[in-house]
Amino acid sequence: MRMVTRCPRCGTAFRVVASQLAVRDGHVRCGQCTTVFDARATLVADAEAVALEAQGPVSVASAPVAPHDVEIAQVEAAVSQPLDSRPLEPEISLAEPDSDFEFGPQTRRGARIRTALWAVASLAAAAALGAQVVHFVNKAMPGNLPKKTARALLGVEDAKVVPIVRDPAKVTEDSDAVFYFPGCGSERLFSQVGLATQAMLYEIGAQCVLPPGYLCCGYPQTAAGEEEKGERIITTNRVLFHRLATTLNYLDIRTVIVSCGTCLDQLEKYEFDKIFPGSRLLDIHEYLLEKGVKLDNVPGVRYLYHDPCHTPMKVHAPLEVARQLTGADVRLSARCCGESGTLAVTRPDISTQVRFRKEEELRRDVASLGGDGPLKVLTSCPSCLQGLARFEADSGAQADYIVVEMARRLLGEDWLPAFVAKANAGGIERVLL
Repeated sequence: MRMVTRCPRCGTAFRVVASQLAVRDGHVRCGQCTTVFDARATLVADAEAVALEAQGPVSVASAPVAPHDVEIAQVEAAVSQPLDSRPLEPEISLAEPDSDFEFGPQTRRGARIRTALWAVASLAAAAALGAQVVHFVNKAMPGNLPKKTARALLGVEDAKVVPIVRDPAKVTEDSDAVFYFPGCGSERLFSQVGLATQAMLYEIGAQCVLPPGYLCCGYPQTAAGEEEKGERIITTNRVLFHRLATTLNYLDIRTVIVSCGTCLDQLEKYEFDKIFPGSRLLDIHEYLLEKGVKLDNVPGVRYLYHDPCHTPMKVHAPLEVARQLTGADVRLSARCCGESGTLAVTRPDISTQVRFRKEEELRRDVASLGGDGPLKVLTSCPSCLQGLARFEADSGAQADYIVVEMARRLLGEDWLPAFVAKANAGGIERVLL
């Protein structure tokens, strides 16, 4: 017997077979308007079925097809065809059993939309990644850096040994003993900063105690949202420093020196006054100012000072410290450099926008200085040193650290290899922890 059913919504007639009616209690989905209905309840008589096959599908005037129904029918036309447009065969695509009916009707249109959305999302992600790479490299990273870390040059990478860098000829009973925490930026990335700090301490006769091995303060982890990891680093470091303080209690360390404002912010959580009783946390530049170490008005050099967002100078005004240490009329160069710790790596697109404003500011600062002598923009943050170095070709201002400039002017142009040679020739005491 010929079996033809009619959709109660749009009136389109379709051929069905007994096997389809046996599944899901006869419920099928109309391929024209996607309505799910009971095909058994709308079966037409045998004679009418023969007539329908000859005349084609019938639309009911009282149930007009909505515009979106027409769109659905067009999308599924390739797999869902009425009787008049397909050959007589035992299976059909238009009125097939609704195997997904329990979870709501599914259509090929939905699958195609999802595929299209995934494709668009993938292209957008690829474009965004490409843009990030372009932003990251559009300003060159600084070059001409030491090829080795400060510890590697001094031969103090052993994590079981506490190095004490000092000039045996200048150390007396009254010499200061300081604990210097160089941090990742001053020890690994820009090792000339860590070496200049130690060289200046060496020059004034201080005993500089370094942590055993490479250590991170934990700020990058905390700032990246890994607070638990950051806390573990703080706890581990504090335990280590307590052991160090017990081993070196004869030195009576009263000052903890830093050369990075970000490290200083994090080290304030370490409670150093409980590790080294009566100690204080101080930036190397303020320590040198306190000891009366200054340049004597370097002729012909023009200076700008970029104060970091995480300024390490907490006792005195940073610009005033820069002016007194250099003996020059240092001008302030405002605005963030755009490096912002790891922002230039994680969000170079945002960093680039910040750099635009800083570059404009630098150009104005350079123009306001006048003159034609060497121009330097000094700072006191390793991350800022990296950020400012990106502007050198455009602004003409060479980026440098205050303590590095002081080492160069006071100790000579070859200060770095000279200091490394002196330190390795009996200037380092190694204490087993």
